[in-house]
Amino acid sequence: MSLTLQPGLQIAIPYDTVQFDNFNKWDSTNYRYVFPLNGVYSVIANVRITGITINARHILNIFTNGSDRWDSTEEAWGTSTLYPTLKCCALVNANANDYVDIQLVHYGTQDITIHTGAPDYTFLCVSYIGTL
Repeated sequence: MSLTLQPGLQIAIPYDTVQFDNFNKWDSTNYRYVFPLNGVYSVIANVRITGITINARHILNIFTNGSDRWDSTEEAWGTSTLYPTLKCCALVNANANDYVDIQLVHYGTQDITIHTGAPDYTFLCVSYIGTL
């Protein structure tokens, strides 16, 4: 699956393939992962985009509970039609039933395509580390 994003928009990445979900906590309706336990989690996100033909800025952010934005961002400036990937990661101290979603901001002048069906390039990995 791929998704076209218009300039000036911000969306939650619609990860569409689940490979492992030991707690069955992936919410495919809202594109978020719900933390099953209190503790610290490693959150790693990667997104592949195409359609960059002029300089454009793209930022991938980690949000918790819909509003707390982590400063772990990746910016991509591009002038090619190749396949740049955006990456971000954070350690999240969460309570059970908090959630995380990954959002992409597109500051360009043309549409871009997010390749959600490329699991080697577009993925979300959430791992429970333990408690503090």
